[in-house]
Amino acid sequence: MLGGPSGEREVSLQSGAAVADALRSLGHRVSEIDPVDGEFRLPPKTGVVFLALHGTYGEDGTVQGSLDALGVPYTGCSEAVSRLAFDKVAAKRACSRDGLATANDCTVDDPNAGLPDGLELP
Repeated sequence: MLGGPSGEREVSLQSGAAVADALRSLGHRVSEIDPVDGEFRLPPKTGVVFLALHGTYGEDGTVQGSLDALGVPYTGCSEAVSRLAFDKVAAKRACSRDGLATANDCTVDDPNAGLPDGLELP
């Protein structure tokens, strides 16, 4: 699965095509599916979906939830883990709660604002 409706569509098309070519070179049957409108149909007897989708829809748990509902296996992490990882604030909170060291951070709501006090860039 490649492409999709996110702003990272072009990168996904490129990486998905590279994966499809590599799988074909190993003798696998491959169908390239582009859910450009957020909808998709899988070929009958789909064995596994290789997710090469980037950004919203592909990495936020949406497509993983749809594939789970269909009972179709896929590469990558589960719907719940995808949703958590896509929310950087929640992911950092979960990592910190579980004792994993994380870098200092701050949340910036206005992309046009200057650097917050105390934040230094290398």
